[in-house]
Formats: sequence, structure tokens, C-alpha cells
Amino acid sequence: NSSKVLDKIYTFNQTPNISIEFYEPVIVTFSRLVSGDNQHTITFPPTTQLSKTAGFRITEKLQNGEYTFELNAKNQNGISMAPPFSTAIIIDNITPDLNISPSNGAVVGISLVKINLTFSEEVRLKTAKINSEDKSRLFSTSNNKLFSAEINLPDGNKRLDVVGEDYARNQVSKSGTFVVDAAPT
Repeated sequence: NSSKVLDKIYTFNQTPNISIEFYEPVIVTFSRLVSGDNQHTITFPPTTQLSKTAGFRITEKLQNGEYTFELNAKNQNGISMAPPFSTAIIIDNITPDLNISPSNGAVVGISLVKINLTFSEEVRLKTAKINSEDKSRLFSTSNNKLFSAEINLPDGNKRLDVVGEDYARNQVSKSGTFVVDAAPT
């Protein structure tokens, strides 16, 4: 239940399991998880047998935030990893917020409708459907927080259904309706 983005591992799981796969059998000599503020450290016991995999189970509930997992191991010849392995792990179980423009119930007086989807954190836009037709490919972003599109729509009632997912896989869904009235009668 995690995803890797730019060398950081994101998860919503507050008691994650860490699995490491090595190129050759090793004995793990040192491993720990350190909170970003250095106030909390979980140290794991070293392994005693050569193996190409190692697993680390976190039993206590971690707070949301950034942690660093550090590990060193040596192969059957006693040669240690150089440098030791280190990676950032982000714990995030908070669902992102989403604001949609045009606002729910708005009346738009032109056919070329500017739609903005503003998320509270970086997300992947999974779907953006107008009247059940996916228009997500029409949206662009420069920061994965604000997604914008200008879409030519005929007059009538429109339902916009949006689904986004942050890097830790917390999903947000929101719907709204608006009316396109470019040719008033």
C-alpha cells in the first residue's frame, strides 16, 4: 500500500511493513527508522542468516510525517554496503481537500468553460467526468495541485465528477453541477 515518487515512499499505513530485496544474500547488520524531527527512532535487530530479502515490521502506530529508513548489510565475504541504504518514507493518512470551479450550481454564460480543480496537496488526477464522459486528459498541471482545462460545452446542465489520489493513495472524490447558458432564450 505504497507508492514511490522521486525517491520517496508514500503510504497511508501508520504501521507499515518494510520489505527489502538484495542482489545477493546478506546479513543485515544495522537498520532503523528515524522520524524527521529526530525525536523518535525504532531500531530493528540485526539478522543472523544470509538472505536475499529482509522484512521489518512496525508494530507501533506512527504519526503522519516524514521518516528515514536506514540499513546496512554485509555479504557472505563480510563486505558491507557502501554507502549504507537510506530512503525517505512519508506516512500520510489524511484525505486531500478539493475545490472545484465553476462552483456547484453556477451558471456559466459562455461555451468555452474554464474548469479548475484545486487540491490541498499533490495528487494524481484519476478522473474528471462531465456527464459521465471522462475529460481528465484535457486537464493540465504544473504542480499536481491545480489542474485546469478549457472545455467547449453545449448549453445545458452539467455534472462534474472528480477523483484524485495523493501519493500515499488517499483518495478524494467530489461532484458538482453547473449550467452552461451561452445562448439564452
